[in-house]
Amino acid sequence: MLVLVLGGMFLRAMAIGPGHSTYGAVDELTIRETKFGTLPGAWVRVGERRVYVVLNRVSRCAIGSRIELVEHRTLLGRRYEAGLGGCSGPKGV
Repeated sequence: MLVLVLGGMFLRAMAIGPGHSTYGAVDELTIRETKFGTLPGAWVRVGERRVYVVLNRVSRCAIGSRIELVEHRTLLGRRYEAGLGGCSGPKGV
């Protein structure tokens, strides 16, 4: 059973190719507690998907902000990371 879980985690994390830039809109801001401290994050709407992204501590994101993401295709789906561009103002502003 442990082998199946570890294998699934490996396939989920393994990228097929290089990442490419995409954009999304911040739906919700969160803070997650870990044993190493707190991690700021956001739920982001990317097309029809709603994904969780860990944010940089200095990113100035607000709900409705447009955020640059890096999308990595993996063997079992897609994985998103916050891009270097960070957040900009809400759409239409």
